[in-house]
Amino acid sequence: MTLPISADDVVAAADRIKDHVHKTPVLTSTFIDELASTLTQKRRLLFKCEHLQKIGAFKIRGATNALLLTSAEDRAKGVVTHSSGNHAQALALAARQLGVKATIVMPSTSPQVKKDAVRGYGAKVVECEPTLEARETECQKIIDETGATFIHPYNDPRVMAGQGTQMLELLEQAVEIGRPLDAVLIPLGGGGMLSGCATAAKAVSPSTKVFGAEPQEADDAYRSFKSGEIQAPVPPKSVADGLLTALGPNTFAVIMDRVDDIFLVTEEQIIRAMKLVWERMKQVIEPSGAVGLAVALYNEKFRALEGISDIGVILCGGNVQLDRAMKLFANLDQQISPATQPTTRSVILLKTKSTPKDPYESEFMSRGYKPYFVPVLSHAMVNLADLQQRLSAIDQYSGLIVTSQRSVEAVADMIAALTTSQKTALLQKPVYTVGPATHAAISRIGFSDIRGSESGNGDALATFILRERPENEIRPFFFIVGDKRRDIITKRMAAAGIPLEELVVYETVTASTFISDFQSATMDAGNSIEWLVFFSPAGADVALEFVKRSGNRTRIATIGPTTYDYLVNTWSITPQVVSPKPEPVSLVTALVNHSV
Repeated sequence: MTLPISADDVVAAADRIKDHVHKTPVLTSTFIDELASTLTQKRRLLFKCEHLQKIGAFKIRGATNALLLTSAEDRAKGVVTHSSGNHAQALALAARQLGVKATIVMPSTSPQVKKDAVRGYGAKVVECEPTLEARETECQKIIDETGATFIHPYNDPRVMAGQGTQMLELLEQAVEIGRPLDAVLIPLGGGGMLSGCATAAKAVSPSTKVFGAEPQEADDAYRSFKSGEIQAPVPPKSVADGLLTALGPNTFAVIMDRVDDIFLVTEEQIIRAMKLVWERMKQVIEPSGAVGLAVALYNEKFRALEGISDIGVILCGGNVQLDRAMKLFANLDQQISPATQPTTRSVILLKTKSTPKDPYESEFMSRGYKPYFVPVLSHAMVNLADLQQRLSAIDQYSGLIVTSQRSVEAVADMIAALTTSQKTALLQKPVYTVGPATHAAISRIGFSDIRGSESGNGDALATFILRERPENEIRPFFFIVGDKRRDIITKRMAAAGIPLEELVVYETVTASTFISDFQSATMDAGNSIEWLVFFSPAGADVALEFVKRSGNRTRIATIGPTTYDYLVNTWSITPQVVSPKPEPVSLVTALVNHSV
């Protein structure tokens, strides 16, 4: 089947319009990268800033390409289109630049800022009911009366090719900064941008996955893609007013051939993503421009995809009335603000004694959660002189076993007190660790011979040590115990006849005290408990027994991958959220975002 546009059409369009449009920049955000990342996949987002394009949206590309390919004779009769706003502004500006009369049919529900902008570019605005049938009827009436040429907002191959030029830029920019894209997320309404971008991407970078991002309340493209046939649109009611149009036959044909999948997001997720860009990136985007990011942050099917690290996200537009945006954000905040409604959600944090309470408490309260703190551990409860003495005589040991970041902290505290020769001898010793987080922490201290299991499973580490230990080695291992992997490792080593010296660098709260504190918290919170947060594996036996009794209402969150691995491997429980670091804002943001 011959498709409406080819890669050559997009390349030609890029050359044709280059003097009429901006080459928009790309931006990054480390904070948003952390939110988009998963336990198994570090993700980095590269934002294509089409909201900084002329008229505040990508649409100027397609409109300019279409007009430049329209004959002088037809231009003299004028052009007409229907659009909810951005294509309207784009055609109005392109027409003014080329001296062409333009008439724009706009739904009465279009934002006033967009209507005003269209008139400001010199075009005539004709309002109609917010339905596709009403738009098309009004356009045909104008064509019959004036002979104007109709420039379809998305189903015109000339428009589709023009919209694809942004993908040529994005792919080039990604390579220039050393981050070739594994995937791109493109907002989807009528499909003009997605079809053009998919055509460019599959030609220039065939391995790059192309994904559409669509509002759940305007999901005709998703339904059409999954069924293989164009589905009739249900009257859309999405806040993303730029994505309310239905697929056309041209865009649908390209999407079916060149797009890998389409993902949906809710209205609240769209607004949250929009607010995040405003607050963290200081960029003013409209709801339609936030749909791609919403997929990256909230769509669980997308987040579960493997082999995708560098992702291009199109911020397709920035035309939004500021008062409307403020109302959207205010309504969002009211849903979680304790100042406007009683706190009905609780979270239990199983924390170490050294975890500061105040910043977590204030952050949770500000987001509508009542936090309950149940102490389970205290850090570095150890005879420091004993630890220093052992490390200074490190040659008497075959190597170190360090299974948690608490153990690492204890080692780091002592290294500074060693002599240069003692420190050199220590850092040359092999260190056996569990999991990437502990491995990374040990590496930062300066150890170079780091061995062990990628899994957080103590049994896997014991197996690794037994396999790697030289047969004639008689020196004991020095096990700096920092978590509950102690039992399995000591048992396995003892069974194999391998000497092991231990030094415990944490102290567990007594069982009776912990059970009492935990039961008190759960009884007070009642059915309002939404999250159980583990800062460490300690207390898991009591806490997870509670989870089993409470059914599926309580969700599990962990701080970092080490505790995650413990819960998965020991308890066969997969936490819903893994906060990237033990920091109040990161933790609370991760929980709130997951609750959307």
